[in-house]
Amino acid sequence: MQVEALLILLLIGAVAGFLAGLIVKGYGFGVVGNIIVGIVGAVFGGWLLPQLGLFTGGDLIGQIITATLGAVVLLIHCSLRRASAALFLSCLLHPSACPTSALQCPDCAALL
Repeated sequence: MQVEALLILLLIGAVAGFLAGLIVKGYGFGVVGNIIVGIVGAVFGGWLLPQLGLFTGGDLIGQIITATLGAVVLLIHCSLRRASAALFLSCLLHPSACPTSALQCPDCAALL
C-alpha cells in the first residue's frame, strides 16, 4: 500500500469515526478511536450498503458517507449488545430484580 493511500484511508476513517461518534454518542472517541471506528465502519458499510442496493459513489465524499453509515450501524449494534450484557449481569448479580433466574429470564436467555 502506498503512503498516500494509507493517509487517505486514515483521513476517511478519522472523519467517519468522528461523525459517527457525534451522531450516536454526541462526541468523538479521540483521534485513534475515531480512526479505528471509521475504518471498521468503512469495511462494514462497504459490505452492507450494496447488500441493501445502495451506492453512495466512489469519490471521497461517497467513501466518507459509506464509512460513516457503517460506523453508525456498528456503534448502535455495540451499544445494544452492551445494554443486553448489562441486563444479563444485573439478573445474575441481583436475582431479586429478575422475575426468574437469569438462565430462565426470557430477556437474558436470548443472550445465551
